[in-house]
Amino acid sequence: FIIYRPKDVVSGDFYWVKEIGNTTLLATVDCTGHGVPGAFMSLIGKSLLDLIIESHNEKINPAYILQQLHHNLKETLHASNEKVYGMDLSFVKIEQDLNHNSKITFAGAKSSMYYIEKNKQEVVEVKGDRKSIGGIYHEKALFNNQEYTLPQNSIFYLTSDGYQDQNNQNRERLGKKRLKNILLEASQKPIDEQKPFLEATLKSHMKNTEQRDDIMLMGVQV
Repeated sequence: FIIYRPKDVVSGDFYWVKEIGNTTLLATVDCTGHGVPGAFMSLIGKSLLDLIIESHNEKINPAYILQQLHHNLKETLHASNEKVYGMDLSFVKIEQDLNHNSKITFAGAKSSMYYIEKNKQEVVEVKGDRKSIGGIYHEKALFNNQEYTLPQNSIFYLTSDGYQDQNNQNRERLGKKRLKNILLEASQKPIDEQKPFLEATLKSHMKNTEQRDDIMLMGVQV
């Protein structure tokens, strides 16, 4: 399921999904800004991801793809040190083994993946690298892959920071700690009940307030 709530008519958050053979690729991306500037960045990000995959179909390596995206984005925008255009994102490659377990390869740019194994009561946060796509850092500072094997019916979540950064009427952010507790509670429900639960929880938190940023959250049961 995907929760996708732009702050304005158009969004600086976007999600991207592609299947190549028995491999599924997923990305959730939070671009600089929202509204029209954010949407412009989203269009560029989607186009660059498609181009990278088409050009490197034989090398589906999430960390490598993030590095190429960083390089291509800076080339496309001619970003200078004075004005930085960026993206925070999570990229996941899913492959199934013969025992129906899922091999998850994750690479992140200032973004995390959260997973909960079947029959477990623990949310594991997998943190990405502390650098953005398009940000200012040395070109040789590579992104890194992290690999996990999840048993069948486990679930993982990818999200932009909009959900956890949303404030209530007392100007209190929902925050990462509460987000993890909410995801754990959601994971105990059937997959088709999780999206309504997460939306209702967010609605209750932001009662009598305005949405402050684009919001996107993806849940995937493997």
